[in-house]
Amino acid sequence: ADPAPQALTYASAIGEIRTDTLADGSQVTLNTDSEFTVSYSETERRVDLVRGQALFAVAPEARPFTVNAAGTETRALGTMFEIFLGPEDMSVTLIEGSVSVAPKAGGKGQGTGTTTARSEPPAATRLRPGDRLVMRAGHIASLTQVDTQAALSWRSGMLQFQDVTLEDAVTEMNRYSATVIRIDDPDL
Repeated sequence: ADPAPQALTYASAIGEIRTDTLADGSQVTLNTDSEFTVSYSETERRVDLVRGQALFAVAPEARPFTVNAAGTETRALGTMFEIFLGPEDMSVTLIEGSVSVAPKAGGKGQGTGTTTARSEPPAATRLRPGDRLVMRAGHIASLTQVDTQAALSWRSGMLQFQDVTLEDAVTEMNRYSATVIRIDDPDL
């Protein structure tokens, strides 16, 4: 049996965007106020996204690369994808390659029904480049195509918004600064 692998923690400060190269050669770019832990075993490369947003450029190798976030599991062998862990949901955006996303059995947001040893594993959704899958409470909220260049504009310090409410835009902007923007007029 594999011994329990030692986990390393990576984090970014408010307003910071940073890129780290992991021991396997994969690169992870963290957006503002984000954190993840990574551990390796003989059979897998495992990342747990604690908070925030991360872009993964996965080095290909035989061991699968698995990211756990908000009760979902995203698996890849060699690809580039982003995960954003929001307050109400989480999203996976595939930039290139292929990933599958599935609710974890017994994960956050799963039902409370009894589980038997023979229960079926949760169904996985395979993404194509440009797909953005949003999961809420362990279920698919939406699957859409996005402009991947616009989706990654945060890496250069730019935020782009299209078809979002002012409230949602302000919430996103507040992730980047300790100075909080408030809209006092409810009509806005």
